[in-house]
Amino acid sequence: QSERDIPFDPKLQKKFYEAYVHKISSKDPSIRIQRKIKCKTLDEAKRTEKKLIQKVTELIAFEESKGNTWGVILDLWLNECIKDYDDTGKCWNPLTGKKVKHKTVRDSYSVVKSYTKDWLKVPASELTRLHGKSVIRSAEEVFESYGSVRKLRTAIQGIYNFAIEEGIVVNQKKTPVCGIGITLDPEDSDPDILSLSEVQKLLFEAKKRNHPWFPIWLHALSTGMRSSELYALRKDNVLFDRGIIKVSESWDWELDEPKETKAGYWRPAPIAKDLLSETKRLYEKTPGDYLFPRFPEWERGEQAK
Repeated sequence: QSERDIPFDPKLQKKFYEAYVHKISSKDPSIRIQRKIKCKTLDEAKRTEKKLIQKVTELIAFEESKGNTWGVILDLWLNECIKDYDDTGKCWNPLTGKKVKHKTVRDSYSVVKSYTKDWLKVPASELTRLHGKSVIRSAEEVFESYGSVRKLRTAIQGIYNFAIEEGIVVNQKKTPVCGIGITLDPEDSDPDILSLSEVQKLLFEAKKRNHPWFPIWLHALSTGMRSSELYALRKDNVLFDRGIIKVSESWDWELDEPKETKAGYWRPAPIAKDLLSETKRLYEKTPGDYLFPRFPEWERGEQAK
């Protein structure tokens, strides 16, 4: 400003400088914020203007975030997860960058949407710990399982953190479920485990009755391999000369194809002496590349029944 353009304050009976900022949202033109502050000197006005620009930018972002309801964020998260699925057949966790199953993404989306249905039209930035506690307590009554409630809490946490990291939700550092405990006993979700005597009885009766699942149960209990790892076990990975099974793959039930193991690397499973003869029998008699026969019940997840 030239000396002639500097405003005069009649109350103070002197001229003053003014830091003025007017900003319009690039996302929503209806959002506009103006701020101005009187200053004594030009240098003070320049310093104040910089601070005002930062403050107004933050306010614009905050107002923009109010328009993003929880329902919108849920859909944004889903679309981000599955955006490459049609081309690559793969889904990705947008927060961690890790590959996830399409079914896992869809299940998480459906469960979270169902339990947070009262949030869907609420601006995500306005969701509080009270909202989160209400959802967790409601889930406890329905699931009655610590593990299931924890999965729901983790899913909500991940989706909200995605919104924070992407700048969709601003001025928030914590999710609505952050720090909310689960009142159910974690031990309630532990699976039933057979005792040693029960395992021995199971194998004895299965062998006695010539049960078709006997060799599968025997290998599972002797090697500690998972069901998906047994199903994906190729004959090439049975190393008789070294006395081990090379556990390098597991079965992807959704895509119906082998994939790398849960740990991401192979591990050895020793072939015990009482297992060796049964392993050789399967190796010689089972047709195809895989060690175990393909039972329809196995594909339906009924191997433990």
